Amino acid sequence: MPCNCLNNNWNIRNRRVLVVNGPTGATGPAGSNVISVNNAYLSTYGPVSVATFGDIPLTSNNVLNGTSITHNTGDAIVNLDIGTYIVNFCACCTLPVGQTVGSMALYLNGIMLPETAVLESGNAGDTVCFGGNAILQLDASGNTKLVNLTSGDTDFRRVMLTIVRLR
Repeated sequence: MPCNCLNNNWNIRNRRVLVVNGPTGATGPAGSNVISVNNAYLSTYGPVSVATFGDIPLTSNNVLNGTSITHNTGDAIVNLDIGTYIVNFCACCTLPVGQTVGSMALYLNGIMLPETAVLESGNAGDTVCFGGNAILQLDASGNTKLVNLTSGDTDFRRVMLTIVRLR
């Protein structure tokens, strides 16, 4: 999932969407209007230097609602209660000298989730941005964090982590 952390000017004016309505189907069962009260938007805006395989700290709890998600400001680890969560993340980093690829991944209980590993290439000194997402099913309380996979100390900025408990 590409992430435009440096330039949030998404241009949607020139996109066309064709909407076709089909016949109305049978009425389904009544649902509940449940909005998750357990959600978090955590971030680090300024540059923070992170070693290879180092945890990326989250210095701001922009939004932290409910009791299922907990985080201590400045820590990398986010604690999660039993449940199902959708997690979205985005970050930018400056590629260290001699490196042409920046990379990070989401970890669950200290283990990398390989399907969340994202990378972006460029030249040493370039700023590259990337992002990803995952749905986590926890049968026991656990924790998640973002980890730098780039070789060498790497300056991260505009790190954003959003977590919403689905059930």
